[in-house]
Amino acid sequence: MRIIIILMCLSFAAKANVQFEAPKVQSATVSDVKFTVTSQTYKIIFKSDEISWGTRMFAKYETKSTGQVEDYAVVQFIRGCHFNNYVENGKIVYVDNISREFFNEMITYKHPEWVIDSVDLDPMYNNTPEGFEKWNTRHGLYRWNRKHNFDQNGEVLFKDEKPKKPYLYVMDHPGTAFFQDRWAKNISLEFKVCLYKTKDIPVTAAPNDLNFAKAVQCFDWNSSFIYDHFKSTFSRPTGLHPHCVK
Repeated sequence: MRIIIILMCLSFAAKANVQFEAPKVQSATVSDVKFTVTSQTYKIIFKSDEISWGTRMFAKYETKSTGQVEDYAVVQFIRGCHFNNYVENGKIVYVDNISREFFNEMITYKHPEWVIDSVDLDPMYNNTPEGFEKWNTRHGLYRWNRKHNFDQNGEVLFKDEKPKKPYLYVMDHPGTAFFQDRWAKNISLEFKVCLYKTKDIPVTAAPNDLNFAKAVQCFDWNSSFIYDHFKSTFSRPTGLHPHCVK
């Protein structure tokens, strides 16, 4: 599952110098729920010449009472890709050899068109079909925080303990980009993260079932780090890299 990969990466990064840029915060209140998406670029410095770039995102919603937190849930949509490249005879060679788990399959990490971002058949973000059977809730892996921020040390899973305040959140760390041994790992991804009423999210869906219900609120965010082999530096362009839409 993606959450295991995230924790492994964070544990490894803890041994290096991690620097965060100022977060981008998007927020709106609709009816009785407030939806906030916080995205933040970071770099992991292992040595002066070993730097990885990434983005993290937290999608949080707040309701009027703790009894309402299961009434809402998050679905995320994605397009773009991860790819490797290198220079040979003065030309850039692209290699699509990065995989991801997607709707119960291992596929090449490449989405030229918008699709639901899910590792399994349930489109609800950070949920598995067996989650309800295990915990009698689809929100078992949603989080709240004893420190009321996003500090990993204060996180509590909903399946383990109900929140003291009426909010839950999910997070995403869609990998890091880096250069090593003439190879560059690049990221060019766009996301749309949306809040829905839980009852409107089907238990199973197809990847391209984008209009299954009307969202309460959506926000866009992205992760973009493209290595320039001739300048020996990463750029952070807006829009998808042309290789990702081929």
